[in-house]
Order: sequence, then C-alpha cells, then structure tokens
Amino acid sequence: MPFNASVTLILLFTIVILLITKRFSLTFIGVLIPIILYLSGVIDNEAAFSNLTHPILIMLICIFIQSKAIFEVGLAYQIGESFSTFTRKIGQNNEKITIMLVIGFGAIMSTVLPNIATTAALVPIVIAVSSYSSISRSKLLITLALGTSMGGTITLIGTPPNFLAKATLDAAGISSFGFFDFAWIGIPLTLLGTLYLLTIGFKSLPDHYVEAKQNSIEKEQENSRNDNKATKFKQWTVALVFIAFVLSIIFEKATGIPNQYIGIIGVMILGGLRILNERQIFNSIDWSTTIFIAGILTLAAALSSTGSNDILAGLAISLIGDTSSAYVFTGLLFAISAILTQFLSNTGTAGVLMPIGLSIAQSMDADPRAVVMAIALGCAASFATPIATPSNIIVTGPGQLTFMDWVKVGSPLVIIGLVLSLIILPLVFPFF
Repeated sequence: MPFNASVTLILLFTIVILLITKRFSLTFIGVLIPIILYLSGVIDNEAAFSNLTHPILIMLICIFIQSKAIFEVGLAYQIGESFSTFTRKIGQNNEKITIMLVIGFGAIMSTVLPNIATTAALVPIVIAVSSYSSISRSKLLITLALGTSMGGTITLIGTPPNFLAKATLDAAGISSFGFFDFAWIGIPLTLLGTLYLLTIGFKSLPDHYVEAKQNSIEKEQENSRNDNKATKFKQWTVALVFIAFVLSIIFEKATGIPNQYIGIIGVMILGGLRILNERQIFNSIDWSTTIFIAGILTLAAALSSTGSNDILAGLAISLIGDTSSAYVFTGLLFAISAILTQFLSNTGTAGVLMPIGLSIAQSMDADPRAVVMAIALGCAASFATPIATPSNIIVTGPGQLTFMDWVKVGSPLVIIGLVLSLIILPLVFPFF
C-alpha cells in the first residue's frame, strides 16, 4: 500500500476512534486533520487550509449569524409568545394537540434554521407552555427535539449531514442537491413520525415530574424579553435579509448567483446597521462545527487523491457482497449510518462515511447522489439516544430525560426512516 494512502487511512481510523471515545473536541479533530496530512507530506500547504473558504462553510457561517440576529431583535420571542398563547387556548386540556403543535412548529422552523439553534430557542418557550398547560415538561421537550430533527431532514440547511452531502458531491465535481431534494423523504418522515408520536408512541413518551420553579433557562428567556427592545425597522431588516438568503439558496441554479455572496451581503447589512456588533457576530458562529467540517473536507480530498477511497471501497464491496439490489444497498448504508450516529456526532459520522460512500458508488457505477443521500438520512436519524445530536442534549437536562427514554421513543423513528428510505430513495435517485 502506498505511503500516502497508508497515512490517510490511519488518520481516518484514528478520527473514528477519537469520535467514539469523545476524548477530544470536534475543534481539535478538525485542526488535527490538515496538520497531520501536511506534516506527513500527503498534501501541500495550500491544500491543507484551502477548505476554510469553502462555499459550504461560508453559507453555514452566514446561517449562524443571521439566526443570532433573529433572536437578538426579538423575532424569535414574538413568534414563540404567539405560539404559547395559541397552544394555551387550543391545547389546555388536550396533550396530543399541544404535542402536535410543538412538533409542527419545531419542524417548520428547522427547515430554514439549524435544528440545534431551533431547539435551543424554543426550549424556554416550550417550558412556559408546559407550565401553562400542566402538560409534562418531559413529554413536550423530547417531542420538540424529535420534531426539529425530523424537520431538519426536509431542506438542505436543516441539519449538518445535509450540508456535508452537498459538500462531498461538490468537491468531487458531481451534480449536487437542490434546496428541497431531501424533502422527498424528509416530509413523509416528519408526517409519519408525528403520527407515530401521537398514536403508538404516545404511551412511550416520558412523564417525569419537574419541580415548577424558574430555572436558568427560563430566567434567560425573561432577560431576553426585557432586553430585546428592537425597533420594527431592525426586525423587518433581519426578516428581509434572512428571506433573501433562503431564496438565494432555493433559486441558486436559476439565478446563477452563488448563495454565499448573498449571505455575506446580508451579514454586512446586519453589521453595518449595528443590528449585531462584532462580538455578537463572532460569538454566534459554532466554530467547533465549522472547523470540524473544514477538516473533514480536507480529509475527503486526501482520501480521493491518495487512492484510499478505492481501497476502502474494495473492502466495503467485499463485505456487502455481489448485490445489485438498490434496496439492499440503501438499507445497509442507512443502517450503518443510523447506528453510528446514535453514539457519535451526526456531523462526525457523516463526515467519515460520505467520502467512503462516494468511492463505493463510483466503484459500483451507482449514482453517487443516492449513496450520499442514504448516508445523510441515516446520520440525520439521530432519535434514539441523548448524545446522538446536540438537540437531544439540550432538552435532556431540563426535561430530566433518561437514556432509556430516548431509546423507547426514538428507536421506532429510526425504523420509520429506514422503511421510507427503502421505498422512496431508489425511486427518486435510483442507485443503478
């Protein structure tokens, strides 16, 4: 085996171990990748850090900043306050109606905002709804997290694995995904998942008593309410900037204008009008995720340039066997991704598996879009453990949720995602 390929593969497996053990942060791993590849001579200095300006990363950073602006000017609170009032009127004595509204609102917001940010913003609102309606906080918070995760699968910007899917194909020069391509499975998953939570899964929802006192999250919400006295001008500006950015993503192919430029212009407007100051802009960015994705993109390029992907693809093909069944292939890819993502970062799992999946697809003459989407959907099926995604971690403490709460409620959702992928994905993006 060539030296460069050996180094790259050893680094890949090391990254997997680091992710499993969680001994190091995503930031550390993201920085480690280009340094090791450069010092070992696998890549040159330019290639080591070229992905820091990758369009996907720029788009992600713009989303973080614009999401911060939405919260700062009070738009998020106004939306949440209206939602709280509405649920109190309709769902005062009906748990299922309130749960349905919580899932639906979280899912809809996650189609245009990162699901992690959506969950974090809605936690205090949902806690308030729980207090007003006397519905268990644990029930509402776990369904909130599941709703945002399901809704995040609908669009390109809803969840990090979708970003990585597009980035992987773009890096390989392959026709990538549009804004709503994931909706073929994301919408049915959200609808069936909601139906499951309101019927069969309703009895499995945790019903833990939480002392009714104002916790730190609620205090933070109250402070936000008092401090955010933004003008209507600022609110309209933020709304229009964000809408313009989302539209640029949706219609990028039609206009030919790269969406990252629209995103940058939007950030310049927010900063120029002092809607956000420099500190707020900097602190709004999830640097850990950003740096990790940059590192993974560099690793993906190295796997391709050193022939490591071909080696891994050969091993994977030998394990999968000589099958030409798109359904078997879909099931295997989804299952492997879904199992790993319950214990690893879904971003990390996607980052490791997608370059390998791409190489497998090319070796088998399969459609790379089908392979990468199957992996992305599996990684986004982070429903069954509290550590599968930060969204789950955010609600676990306030809801006093246990590991088994997540397993009982979330495992059937993973199965629903698998079944839908088996049925729909081969029809929309045939493997062969």
